Amino acid sequence: MKISTLRTYAREAAKFRGHVMSKFEGGLHRQSSYCIFCNMHMYVVANPLPNDIFVSGEAIALCCSGKEKT
Repeated sequence: MKISTLRTYAREAAKFRGHVMSKFEGGLHRQSSYCIFCNMHMYVVANPLPNDIFVSGEAIALCCSGKEKT
């Protein structure tokens, strides 16, 4: 799967959880980003190992705890 597609999926999932993510950093096959409010990370891997997944991280699984809810 393309890394750009994975980044889009990851950003949408993190946004749903209330995160505001930084720009992705890393290489061609593995990149990471973090929430600017709570510092939770997320990772995308273009070619994961058989026992790994494409998109992972706390920002994907948990709601943002670093900003005030209005």
